[in-house]
Amino acid sequence: MFKQDDGGAGAATSSTASLAQKARGKRATRDLIEHVDLSIEAYVGEARMTVGDLQDMKSGSVIELDAPLNRLVELRLNGTTIATGELVAVGDRFGVRIVDVS
Repeated sequence: MFKQDDGGAGAATSSTASLAQKARGKRATRDLIEHVDLSIEAYVGEARMTVGDLQDMKSGSVIELDAPLNRLVELRLNGTTIATGELVAVGDRFGVRIVDVS
């Protein structure tokens, strides 16, 4: 005899148990990787120059970047933009206030 699942309590319990198991699996994965060190780069802009300009560079030289002062900084992980933000001062260091997470 063929019995059709009517989506009753048994199906709901099975579905809930499956979701709980998936959540535990995600948490276990997060626990494994949450302490891995990463290096994030803050990308401000770029400049093009000749080899001669590079050779002439000395202390005090200024390189003009293609970015306006109010442009958001890109935070990159392995060359991929993961967030953008604004440059801020944090004591005597630079920081980035996150505006958007990719």
